[in-house]
Amino acid sequence: MVDNDVFREQLATLREKFQTETITLNEAVEVTGISRDTLLDDRNFPKKKTCGRWFVPLIPLARWLTKV
Repeated sequence: MVDNDVFREQLATLREKFQTETITLNEAVEVTGISRDTLLDDRNFPKKKTCGRWFVPLIPLARWLTKV
């Protein structure tokens, strides 16, 4: 139950800050404080590559942040 509360708070914060459902990898670096290379190397980090650019959906990012 606590994880769900943390997830919801994290998601609300991300949505308020970015006003979108997907952010760039550089924005994810800013939010997490983790380097771009480390995020790209992390197999559990929720990244998607589209047209040569990396994007991060907010819902999986919020879930990932609750587990880090």
